[in-house]
Amino acid sequence: MPRAHAGHPSSSSGNSVTRRLRPITSTWKSDGVRDLGFAAEEVAAIDPLLATYTGEGEIEGGKYRQLTTVLVNAANEQQRLIEQQQKRIDEQQRQIDALLHLVCGQNPAAELCSESRAARNR
Repeated sequence: MPRAHAGHPSSSSGNSVTRRLRPITSTWKSDGVRDLGFAAEEVAAIDPLLATYTGEGEIEGGKYRQLTTVLVNAANEQQRLIEQQQKRIDEQQRQIDALLHLVCGQNPAAELCSESRAARNR
């Protein structure tokens, strides 16, 4: 982190911000060029740290470079969720396998058991 900044935990979590951002298309008044971005007023309402302001305190624009931090936070949150879900899936599969073993041990002719054997043999 640059020496000019004091490190603080991020107040802008990823998913809670990205879910509220609404991309828009607009046309620049200066040259008529169409562009893609976010409405500065909406960005400021979501997190004031992601907007720039005039000397009078009026919203001027968005800090698009800082949005990368929010996007990294969102990606990290999603990855943690994926990993938690994968652990849950793995545990549930172990439980299913154990239940199949129990049921098929007691009733090998059950349709569920023949389907399970066919799937294992693929």
